[in-house]
Amino acid sequence: MRHDYDPFDEFLLHCSSEQEEAGRLPRTPEAWQPTICPDCQEEIKAHFRFCSNCGASVTQPDGEGNPYDLPRRERGRLFEVTLVGISQDVISNGESRDEEDDEGDTETRLTVVHLRVRNRTSERLCLSLTFAPSVLIDLTGQQHLPVLREEGDPDSMFDGWFYLYPGTWVEGTLVFPDPGVPLQQMYISCQPQDREEDLFHFPLR
Repeated sequence: MRHDYDPFDEFLLHCSSEQEEAGRLPRTPEAWQPTICPDCQEEIKAHFRFCSNCGASVTQPDGEGNPYDLPRRERGRLFEVTLVGISQDVISNGESRDEEDDEGDTETRLTVVHLRVRNRTSERLCLSLTFAPSVLIDLTGQQHLPVLREEGDPDSMFDGWFYLYPGTWVEGTLVFPDPGVPLQQMYISCQPQDREEDLFHFPLR
């Protein structure tokens, strides 16, 4: 008995082969490093200059893209950390080099890292970002530890220890000595009391 060939079978075979080919394609960096809108927290598609949800710009005022592709969000076991922004070459009173007069050139230069930390658990947690030091690494490979609150802006810097209630978040800054060169990477350590730390890695190059 002769069975006629069904063209629908060929269509199904073609779709199956396309799915197999797609599964073998390498993932792009955007697949695991999404850009997060600083205003509405929605993900921004790769290479977009504006958020499609709220319209916020993701470029700097001079029109050039953010050199460190920020903001960026990482999730750990206990916490979620968003790297919101990085300001380099800031003098110790919070002003940039452009705002400083020539007579103040002896001021300490700092790099200010703006973070948002969220508690992902159902428990109240007491944590520190400086007890198990976070580290900023510059392009030469030199690592820099956070400075004391007295050297930065205490109003915006994280306390040494602070509480986060279930599902809540807090924003603040970590302040590092300014290396005077581009940055390579950063490790943010969230150390809860009596528990193993959550360590977050942010490549910056």
